[in-house]
Amino acid sequence: MSEHLVHLIAFWSAYFISAQGVTIVRSGMRDRLIELLDALPPSFEGVLELRGHAASLSEDATVGMDHPINQAMLAFLLKYEKEIPDKFQNNIHNIKSFLSPGQR
Repeated sequence: MSEHLVHLIAFWSAYFISAQGVTIVRSGMRDRLIELLDALPPSFEGVLELRGHAASLSEDATVGMDHPINQAMLAFLLKYEKEIPDKFQNNIHNIKSFLSPGQR
């Protein structure tokens, strides 16, 4: 289970958050995000909400730090960060630091 969570967080942080402020949703990004969300059991609280946010993204949409998908993913990350293996905790710390309001 933690493998699916790690893949989801890694993909999201690589493609949906940016130091430039916004990311443009390109072909396949939305579908891959939905695939990764579908790999998690619906018993993970927040997965259905995230899937809804992902499904509503259109190609060429701009996604900034305050976009609902990023806010929901950050809340999801914070809720399940203890289920992510120790070797990835430094990455989680970096994502949280990057997304904290004082860093924007």
